[in-house]
Amino acid sequence: MAEIVKREVMSRINYGNIIFSAYPTGKSQELIKILNEYCGITPVVSNKISEISEKYNKNGNKLNFINSDSDEATETLKSNFVGIVSKSSINPYEFRSRMTAFYGKPTYLMSLSGWNLKCRSDKYDVALPMSDHADYNELIEYVEHSNPKSIYVFGAFAESFSNVLRLKGYNSQKVK
Repeated sequence: MAEIVKREVMSRINYGNIIFSAYPTGKSQELIKILNEYCGITPVVSNKISEISEKYNKNGNKLNFINSDSDEATETLKSNFVGIVSKSSINPYEFRSRMTAFYGKPTYLMSLSGWNLKCRSDKYDVALPMSDHADYNELIEYVEHSNPKSIYVFGAFAESFSNVLRLKGYNSQKVK
């Protein structure tokens, strides 16, 4: 995934601004790390993503980013930049239009989501399939390798997944 992100970013950065739309926890931090290590880029991130990323830094994960409300961001935003905003905070069509008009150059919107594999959208210039959680088979594999004493399952399919685990002999229960 890192090579794909690098290719997409590096092919556009000279022509305008690049804004990634990603969930603020997990995926944004993975993206920051990819941009730092593979592209040599320090992205400008929204306040919410900055807050969460600071927690990652305090816990030993080195992430270089610029809070969009900082003086450093004001300077960075004067030239072509890469930004990351929360997926839920924008309407892609409206956001691209406003950003392009404000900066007077193209804004390329990129989406990072596991859903991009199945659901194509013309809302984004690039829609990369990137998931930050395990699928069913990966969860089963994790349980089998970790051999837990008890498993507490929550989420949309908690009841059925907990039942599957019990059928496999694990002490599993759904929690609210």
